[in-house]
Amino acid sequence: MSEITKKPVEAFDPWKTPKETWRYVTIPEDDPTGLTFPTIRRNKDEYIAGQTYNVPATVADFLNERIRVFNKSVVRLFQPNVDKDALMRVPVGSAPSGDRTTVHDASNINA
Repeated sequence: MSEITKKPVEAFDPWKTPKETWRYVTIPEDDPTGLTFPTIRRNKDEYIAGQTYNVPATVADFLNERIRVFNKSVVRLFQPNVDKDALMRVPVGSAPSGDRTTVHDASNINA
């Protein structure tokens, strides 16, 4: 059996990249609902709402992605675009026993 030798992977420290490549990121003060934007944590770093940070490009990408995903998730909660026909066709709870088809009335769901 031959030994497979793996080349050690060097750890990448974004904080040691040239400052010229760093970018400014502003954490929003409020989320789309008007509440204070939550603190973003990455390892031991904290990024607080309303603050602007000069960070390495990879950290900036991470922060911008977190801001985008959070805002999208908050807005999704308030969208009235519900496919009521699909809700009526999907049974609530576990799968029905046997070969019976279960249909539930979606008009009882409070939007």
